[in-house]
Amino acid sequence: MILKRPSQPQNMLMSRMRSMRTFIFLALVFVVLAPMALVVQNRERVAFERELAKVEQAHLIIAQNLASSMQRFATDLTTTFEFLSRSEIDIQNTSALSDLLSVYGVYAVAELDEQSTVIRGIVGSPNSVPSSAIVRQLQATAVATEANLSGVYQVGGQPTMYVYQKTASGSLLIGTMDTSYVRTQQKQIAFGDRGHAMVVDQNGRVLGHPKQQWTDISKDASGLEVVQRMVSRQTGVMQFFSPPLQADMIAGYTFVPATGWGVMVPQPISELHDAAMVEVKELIWTLAFLFVLASAVAWVLSGLIVRPLKKISQTVQDVQSGNISARVPDLGKGAPLELASLRLLLNGVMDEWSQNRDMLESSLEAAKAANTHKAHAISVLSHEMRTPLNGVLGGADLLKGSNLDRKQLRYLDMIITSAHSLLDHVNDVLEIGRLGAKHNSPTSSQIDIRAMFTETRKKYARKSEAKGVRFSQTVSENVPRLIVADFAKVRNIIANLTSNAVKFTDQGYVDVTAKMSALDRLSLTVKDTGCGIPIEDLGRIFEPFSMVDASFNRQQSGTGLGLSIVKLSVESMGGTVEVQSTDGVGSTFRVEVPVTPFDGEPPQAATSNTSVSEAYALQV
Repeated sequence: MILKRPSQPQNMLMSRMRSMRTFIFLALVFVVLAPMALVVQNRERVAFERELAKVEQAHLIIAQNLASSMQRFATDLTTTFEFLSRSEIDIQNTSALSDLLSVYGVYAVAELDEQSTVIRGIVGSPNSVPSSAIVRQLQATAVATEANLSGVYQVGGQPTMYVYQKTASGSLLIGTMDTSYVRTQQKQIAFGDRGHAMVVDQNGRVLGHPKQQWTDISKDASGLEVVQRMVSRQTGVMQFFSPPLQADMIAGYTFVPATGWGVMVPQPISELHDAAMVEVKELIWTLAFLFVLASAVAWVLSGLIVRPLKKISQTVQDVQSGNISARVPDLGKGAPLELASLRLLLNGVMDEWSQNRDMLESSLEAAKAANTHKAHAISVLSHEMRTPLNGVLGGADLLKGSNLDRKQLRYLDMIITSAHSLLDHVNDVLEIGRLGAKHNSPTSSQIDIRAMFTETRKKYARKSEAKGVRFSQTVSENVPRLIVADFAKVRNIIANLTSNAVKFTDQGYVDVTAKMSALDRLSLTVKDTGCGIPIEDLGRIFEPFSMVDASFNRQQSGTGLGLSIVKLSVESMGGTVEVQSTDGVGSTFRVEVPVTPFDGEPPQAATSNTSVSEAYALQV
């Protein structure tokens, strides 16, 4: 247990005050920022869902409109071809009909018999007649009642389709056409950055697509689920992954009833997010302005709280520093009513405390004066008591040398012992008064710790061993032969700590050690296995006239000044004393005092047994 308690940092409160405004500001900002973040997140979700719903409706309508255009194209083309198959019109000599067919992309018309032999080339080159394999496929599906449109074929590296119908005579009328009309219609539909239209034939092969290569090679897209739905004559909206665009898409899709072609209008979903973010960004700018405004308000409001608190804490710190006249200044306009009330209350408490302090100081001065008079009276009384006591002891020594019987000698020894005990008490009172005097200052002399330990052993070893307690002393080798310090105070420390240990130890041991804990610090340790000190009494054992057991029937006698003398001696030398004790187990006292090693030869008086005995007369 270290008796001296460390002081608390003076600026701890101010440090907390400096962070309070930041804390309040951040808390208010968080209160505003958290809802704002939720609003932005919710707005983004709602805006995207709205864009998604808009797209689902708009894209399906666009797909249906494009399908209607393809339906009209197919109807007009087949109707025209049906008219041609039923009439004997010479197309080559009918420019209007020829021009009409070219509008649909038909660039060659031929009539073939059942053996796929060209009967006549009505328009275009006979070389444009399809291959026998294609003709057989067309013959298998051709009817005499209506014209049909085939799927797309790759002929000569070009996408080609056929319009065909059986004539009344059983021949096959075939029109060869390109996909230019379909591509033209498909290209007219574009929106956003990558929104487009796509047309496939009844077999899932591409007729029109923004990716020209897919159109040129009639890409087979039947593996896509959305294409499968279209060619199976379904209508709806779905999301899917587009390999050419490497993006997630959403598309409205439908079919052309007359041909079975599929039409869809896809758009990357990322564009929907971008469209939603346009609305969200507008909201963010609005909320950012509100956030800046709220931050400014939060900073001002936190200042209205923290600035008055800083004034109050500064006043408290000034009072702690000793300025008892410090008062909390006016907190200014806008200060909260609660803090203004706290200011009035604190200033009122300080006014009352100052008045009480003045009264206490007056009382303390009076008490100090009374204590000084008391100490002076005790000192005078002790001096006056020591003079007759010395006379009593001197007379007793003279009487002891006279012709006395055994009984008288026993009575005389009792008188001498009691007189010595009383003289020790008087010396303790005088010593405590001397150590507490203002003019008391350390003196320096050469000390032989080993000789001092020898004298201590002579006085206390016999008492210890008489109780069956082992008494040991150890001086470390690192302790110089002579040290320079205050002889009387070092003697007081060793003697009183050893006396206490022997007095309160009835079994076990008492161990006294000395060593140099540093180059210029002497460490003295007294350890015992005595009765110990209760933890609640450790704080008062160094007070004058203080005893753990102060009852009249206590087992050990004494004035209670021994540990007070130790403490005053240590403090006057600039050292430290600490104690560790367990009730019923024992105590350990450790003292460290500054000393100076002495390298010279000791004076003759210090090595003489007679001089040492007289010089080390102990007061305990």
